[in-house]
Amino acid sequence: MDIECIIELQLEAEFGVRMPLMVQRMVDSELNRGVWKDGYDLAVNPPFSRQEEGQELLDIVLSHYPEFVIDRAQLREQLERELTQSSFANVCWLIDSRDGSFCMTDSLRVARWKRNEMLWRSARISYDGISLESIQNDRLNVFSFSFDSYDTDLPFVLDWDTGVLKEGEIIEL
Repeated sequence: MDIECIIELQLEAEFGVRMPLMVQRMVDSELNRGVWKDGYDLAVNPPFSRQEEGQELLDIVLSHYPEFVIDRAQLREQLERELTQSSFANVCWLIDSRDGSFCMTDSLRVARWKRNEMLWRSARISYDGISLESIQNDRLNVFSFSFDSYDTDLPFVLDWDTGVLKEGEIIEL
């Protein structure tokens, strides 16, 4: 399993709904390659569809990769403090496959983390929503939109290392 998959599973477990199926598929993929770890038998025992089984299998996976474990309680606390709209808006994320760092949005601003450390947070760049598009050439490509505007897809580019705005406009409130 690569770092991106392991980070994705943890973020999905905390903020998404697809984690049980994702972790089962990832473990199945390892089993198909001949990789066996203690506890993987859980993935092949039906029925495997509930969050509890998914969390149990995720804990087994993470026990084999402790260097990639995110303190999810700490992340949740930082997210609620730094991206305050996350308490009621959907949280979305992108993961950098090179080092497992990731960005998250609360639909108004973006922040970047590496495991348990927040590296930067942008100012507000949207009135109504943000779509995280890609990380390419050390640039985070984002689209923002406003429900009141005809220009629904406004592109933004942030420097991946610093969070400095390269293209687009920060919203002044």
